[in-house]
Amino acid sequence: MMPEKDGYAVCRELKSNPQMNHIPILLLTAVASHVPTTRYTQEMGLETEADDYLDKPVEPNVLVKRIESLLSK
Repeated sequence: MMPEKDGYAVCRELKSNPQMNHIPILLLTAVASHVPTTRYTQEMGLETEADDYLDKPVEPNVLVKRIESLLSK
């Protein structure tokens, strides 16, 4: 887990900044496997303004394909 801010907060900040909101964001998170022990839910990740969302662990080829897809838009 990130120490100061969570990825959801960072995503919100980036997407609300006009100079950065065009940058694609892919949330790669371990939250799904830690839902019972954290305040986060999988739905929280899906409700962010992130352009894509993946749960860890993820196969490298899946991650590369998702990144390529985001960069091609």
